[in-house]
Amino acid sequence: MKTSSLGNFNLRANNKSKAAWDYIRFKKGVSSAARECNLTANDFNDFFVRVGPEIISNSPPSPVSPEDLIPLRNIPSLSLGEVSFIEVKDVIVELASSNTPDLYDLSSNVIKLIKDHR
Repeated sequence: MKTSSLGNFNLRANNKSKAAWDYIRFKKGVSSAARECNLTANDFNDFFVRVGPEIISNSPPSPVSPEDLIPLRNIPSLSLGEVSFIEVKDVIVELASSNTPDLYDLSSNVIKLIKDHR
């Protein structure tokens, strides 16, 4: 009986997987509606700010220094120099397209639009 009931329920659905999960939730009496959360954004952020120091303070000290864990000691040096407009434009062209804004509220799509204007 349950199989035929699920089959009938599933036959009418466009998304068979979603329909199956909806049927399971229906039979279990579980609502798929979003549940309210009393957690604020600041509380959520504070947790992640505190968790690192709390883990460190509850961990025993290590006899090994972090430097000893680096297998390769000859790390190449980094040198910074002036770049040309052409080099900057080449980097901008290679950016992946995205509407997601950065820290300055600019997306890569906006940067690509303004790259030819000085």
